[in-house]
Formats: sequence, structure tokens, C-alpha cells
Amino acid sequence: MQIRNEHRLTTLRLSLRPSRSGSLVAATSFLGDERVNEHTLPLADYGVPEESEDLQSNDIQPVLPAAVQQLCEQLAGELENEEPLWLQLGPRSSWLGILPWEALLGSLNVPVLRVPNFTALPTRPDSQLTVAICLSSPKAKEEYDLRDQAEVLVGEMGNLGRQADFHLFADAACHHLLVERFGGRDDVTIYDPAQSVPYGEGRTRTTSVQSTPWFDWMNAALRDTAIDHLHIVSPGYIRRNRGFLAVAQSPTRNVDRGWSHFIRSESIAKLASRLGAGSIGLTSPSSNRWRWGMRLVANELAQLRPGPILLHDAPHHEYEELSRALHIVFGEGAVAMPSSTIGLWTHPQRLLYYSHGDDYRGSWKPAPTPSIFHAMPTIERTAAPRWERSLHLDLNTRLRDLSAPTSARAAGELSAIEFVAGLLEEGS
Repeated sequence: MQIRNEHRLTTLRLSLRPSRSGSLVAATSFLGDERVNEHTLPLADYGVPEESEDLQSNDIQPVLPAAVQQLCEQLAGELENEEPLWLQLGPRSSWLGILPWEALLGSLNVPVLRVPNFTALPTRPDSQLTVAICLSSPKAKEEYDLRDQAEVLVGEMGNLGRQADFHLFADAACHHLLVERFGGRDDVTIYDPAQSVPYGEGRTRTTSVQSTPWFDWMNAALRDTAIDHLHIVSPGYIRRNRGFLAVAQSPTRNVDRGWSHFIRSESIAKLASRLGAGSIGLTSPSSNRWRWGMRLVANELAQLRPGPILLHDAPHHEYEELSRALHIVFGEGAVAMPSSTIGLWTHPQRLLYYSHGDDYRGSWKPAPTPSIFHAMPTIERTAAPRWERSLHLDLNTRLRDLSAPTSARAAGELSAIEFVAGLLEEGS
């Protein structure tokens, strides 16, 4: 709400509300802080069943009700100069994250972006961009040619007007394909899965694990490298109303055809912070039923940490929208915005500097950031050490919970965080 109001965003907010007859979805339109209209309809009208432990992916048949379509068309009529329509999921409405909202709103022919859950200003790499990419195709799901996915990501992120270095981590079956494709390139480092053996195997048949050999391997291999962007390519999975990424048991062992090793959003957020990554990207290797779980993961990540979150689950041959989204996150200069196949949570102020320069939306300018966040430094140089980036991300995450302290302890913690932030800024 704070970002929506202060930056005067044209927004569609979707909230899940309980009722005796089943869950309801309230679709509310806003012009900045002005509430314009609202339609409340049953969740089933959107083609989504109630939350259920035994939900199957083929139970989801997404549709946008006609009344909500009309409400969105009215909002789109208020947009000017390629201004985006902003999408916001209300508190305790994470289940709505399962829907492909950008695709459902595609007929509007306007850019669609997600309102972030943190007021922290976006970080931005300097001329150097350092990317870690993790790829896995577990036997329990369909097998995919991850080499094509890696080639597209490296190609697109290497074409953003800045020098880019890539660190590729993949399961054993894909490793030799990556070596064939990228071997000999100075800007691509491919890590041998055999290096992950000391970290054991991930458990299958459970979603309660807190650690994964994949991320232990990556964290150790990159201990001397600060990462700007973490990108993961794998199927998704839904279990007990939550989303997970599904990967092989370990980078060297991929034999279980019944169950994958599941990775929680908390583990992804923790790895990103350890690496100092300011943004996270998720790519589904296929547009099949396994993508629904990934949508829930992306929405959970947006609730857990600041920084852009990018969700790409379009068919593998459709990359134009991905290129546009990556340009907003890392590029500079004018570029068309993504619309129907990319989910992108990003701070509105990023658009000024990355998408259309100071001319974006004519007279539209973002309001100042709230004063308690002024002390937070924006790391703009690639040379920032990994520990500093990690601390910066952790401080921003904690600030979200302390923005309006309600106790002496919370107020004291806020003062301490602002003090540490000041030290970081003085040393930058």
C-alpha cells in the first residue's frame, strides 16, 4: 500500500477473503491512493479450487471473470505513455499467486508489473554483471534440454550493454552439454558436479527440508565471488498449499523417478542473500503443469526479500518478453516493457533509470522514499564485497517488519539497523 500510494500507481489489488460458502476474491482498482471500484467473486470463478493438500496441477483452469476484465479495461484506459498496470496481491492472499495474472490480463495490451512488498530502493550493478545460474531436470518430472535454457539466459543477459560473467551449476547429465557449448569462453565458468559430493544428497518424498546440497555447493564454490543475479531453471511443484522447486537429489545423483528433491522459497532467499544477489529469476523449462508451483515460489520470494523477482514460465521458444524484463532489471535506455508472459516484481523507481530514463511517463515522478529508509545505502558498484551486499539485503528485509515499531524493543532494533546502515554508507 505504501509504495502504491506514494508513487501514485495505477493498480489492480487482489485479496482472498473467507466466507461460509468458500473463498472470495476481491478485485479492487486504485489510482494511487484513490479507490475506484471493486468486484468480489468466488475463487472458483477464476478457475482455481480451494487450497487443498491433494490439489493436482490439472485442477487449475485459469480464467478472468468478465466483471474483472471490465474493471481492468477501465484501469487500462487511465494509462498513458506506456505506463504499466501494477498488480498487487493483498495480505494472506498468497494462494492467488498460483494464477498467471499477466497472461490473463494480456488482452489489455498494456505492460503489467507487480508491486513489490519492500520500500527499499533497488540496487543496481555497475558496468560489470555477475550471474549465477542453477539448472536441474529431475527424473521424477519430464526431462528437458537445459542447454537451450542456459544458452538463452547467457545470451540475453550478455546483451544488456554491460560486461557479464556467468557461473553455471547443473546436474551431471547437463554438465557435459554445457562444457560442449560454453567451453573455452572467458566469461562463462562451469562448475563440476563432482565438487558437490561432500554435501551429500537431498531428501526426497518430503518438503520439510531446510538445506539442500545444491545450494551448499553453490555457496562454497562462490565464496570469493559477489553475485548480482541468481537464476534457477527447474520444474515447480505444489504440495500442502505451498510451492517448491523440484530438482535432482543432488548434482551427481538423479535416479528417483517417483519423487524430486524439493527446495523451499526460504532456502532460495537465504542463498541469494549469502551470495549478495540483488535479484532472483525463476525459469520453468516447460509451460506444462509443473509451472504452477514455481508461481507460488516467486510470490513467496517477493514476500521474503527486497530486490526484483523475475518469473519466466513461457514456452521455451518465446524469449522476447524475457529480454525486455531483463533490460528493466539490468539494462539502460528505452525499451518496450514486458506484458503477458513475465512476472516481474520491481520498485517503481527502477523504471526511471532502467526503462525510459527521466522522460518516463512525462510528468510522472515517484514520491520521495520514507525517511526511515534514507539511511539504507544503494549498492551501485560491482566491487562491493559479498559480505556487504548480504548485510545490505538482510537489513532491508528486517526494516520491512520495523517500519512502524510498536514496542521499545522494536524501536531499539530499528535504531541499531539504521546505525549499521550509516556505517555501511560511510564506508562506501
